[in-house]
Amino acid sequence: MQVGPGTDLGSGMLLDLTSGADASLEIGSACVFENAIRLQILGGRLQIGDASEVRDSAVLKVSMPTAQLRLGHHVKVGRGATVHCRDQVSIEDYATLGERVTVVDSFHDVDGSDVWTMEQPVGSGPVHIGRNVLVLSGAVVLHGVTIGRNAVVAANAIVPSGDHAPGCVLFGVPARAVRRLPCAPADE
Repeated sequence: MQVGPGTDLGSGMLLDLTSGADASLEIGSACVFENAIRLQILGGRLQIGDASEVRDSAVLKVSMPTAQLRLGHHVKVGRGATVHCRDQVSIEDYATLGERVTVVDSFHDVDGSDVWTMEQPVGSGPVHIGRNVLVLSGAVVLHGVTIGRNAVVAANAIVPSGDHAPGCVLFGVPARAVRRLPCAPADE
């Protein structure tokens, strides 16, 4: 575990580590954690860049020995947001996740049988949220998603697997690009 200088770990942080697991936690300098944050590292690597902020009751979970959850510099994670990484989740510099946002890179491959869903196979696909992306309150970003830089995900949208263009607004269930932002470069 490594914590950079000037980082405020807030109060009531729960650091949940699996004994004997191959796990690492790196927190950059000048980060701010508010209250009741849960960092659950059951294996793998959680890396948080400099000057990032994790707000009240957020959960960052890394659940497999090879999993890599990376938050870049100046990333904001809103109150009650959850990021669950089984494979790979990358949130680039200056990205913001609003309140109650969920980012998850895995899914239970339910087949409709009487086998308990928690015992069914688990699939996953990497998630990449680009630089300066804004994900508004209540949105869900699913496995296998790439969101290009400077995009906006509307409140309560569900972003399905696939590549989503930079500089666009993603809206709806399932989310789709509804327009380009006025300052987005024309060549993207």
